[in-house]
Amino acid sequence: MTHVRARMGRPSKREAASGLVRRNLLVDAEQLTRLRDLYETKSESEAVRRAVELALLADEAATLRERIAAHGGPLDVYERTTGRPRLPVTARDVDVEALVAEEDDAPAS
Repeated sequence: MTHVRARMGRPSKREAASGLVRRNLLVDAEQLTRLRDLYETKSESEAVRRAVELALLADEAATLRERIAAHGGPLDVYERTTGRPRLPVTARDVDVEALVAEEDDAPAS
């Protein structure tokens, strides 16, 4: 009969911890209170977890945007942009103003 040995103590450095882990952080108390109020959470820990999730999501979105831009932008499969093959990757004010100006200059059909 094979016995399974239970692991005790801290995880080894080679093995990443999963789930919630306790960390000792130095954080400005006023900023932490503002963060808790901003996210409307019951605890400061929940506010920090939500802030970390949103920071990681923003980084993932930026990475995705860069990947899409490297391939020339998203395809406009429905050709809703007056025959242009691709849509802009970002909607900067300059891009929007240029599109509006082009539509204003286009002859009415």
